[in-house]
Amino acid sequence: KILCSNWPNGYLLHGNSVVINGITFFGLGFEVPKTNNFSWNMFLSERDAATSLLECPVNSVLVTHSPPYGICDLQKDGSHQGSEAILDTIRMKRPMFNLCGHIHYSWGKSLYIDNCQVKNLGPFINWIEII
Repeated sequence: KILCSNWPNGYLLHGNSVVINGITFFGLGFEVPKTNNFSWNMFLSERDAATSLLECPVNSVLVTHSPPYGICDLQKDGSHQGSEAILDTIRMKRPMFNLCGHIHYSWGKSLYIDNCQVKNLGPFINWIEII
């Protein structure tokens, strides 16, 4: 939270939510599951991610670093490296959107899980209308 203390409109969403203009945003940072062994890498196990995601409100906007497993998570070698915990949360909590990134090869991809649009945003400007 200290990182956002000088930003009047910045929020740390890791395991937290914020309501902006009547819309609830909930977030989960870190890589889920761990795939990189770099010393700077921050990660959560699927179990720890699932526990944190229990707090995600129904019908919110879910903002995650990692994508859900099998959706917007395709690597260049054809493997999927998304999170089962995020996928399960989308099915249970039915967010309006899941905004994610992490998997560079899938940047710009957008798919649906039921009525939830999953968007792997990548390092681009993205405009999303939330009604």
